[in-house]
Amino acid sequence: WGFSMGTELQFHSWRVFVLVAALPAIASLVGLTFMPESPRFLLEHAKHDEAWMILKQVHDTNWRAKGQPEKVFTVTHIKAPKTAEDEFIEIQSATGTPVQRWAVRSLTLCKLVLRNIASLLSAELRFATLFMAVIWFCMAFSYYGLSVWFPDMIKHLQYEEYKAKVKVSRTT
Repeated sequence: WGFSMGTELQFHSWRVFVLVAALPAIASLVGLTFMPESPRFLLEHAKHDEAWMILKQVHDTNWRAKGQPEKVFTVTHIKAPKTAEDEFIEIQSATGTPVQRWAVRSLTLCKLVLRNIASLLSAELRFATLFMAVIWFCMAFSYYGLSVWFPDMIKHLQYEEYKAKVKVSRTT
């Protein structure tokens, strides 16, 4: 599983594997540079016009993809989602000690994280959560399995190559 480009540049099997394994990451990096920001993010950062334009672009693209005549984008109002700051209980600087303010913020953050984790187990997301957990397990298992197996395989192939090149001479 290798090839060479002249005598100087040789790609052995492990180099080909690393190159192929890097392709999804490179493709993702290129794709993310051309992908617009999500409307939710733009709304949370008070960029309502940009969010509206992206939603209109998605609307128009979806109608073109369906092969149907485009409909007019009739959305005139967009309800802004709650921001992360809305979830936290803000304590005025005059009330409580810095430790108490930190404790309340930490407790509120923990509650928010637990609520989000619990929402993954709700009836509507349970199947998707299980599906993603299985995919994650399979990816981790294959990654660590390959990272343990490849060095042994390379060592074995190098030994076989060395053994094929060494002449055995027996003297009696």
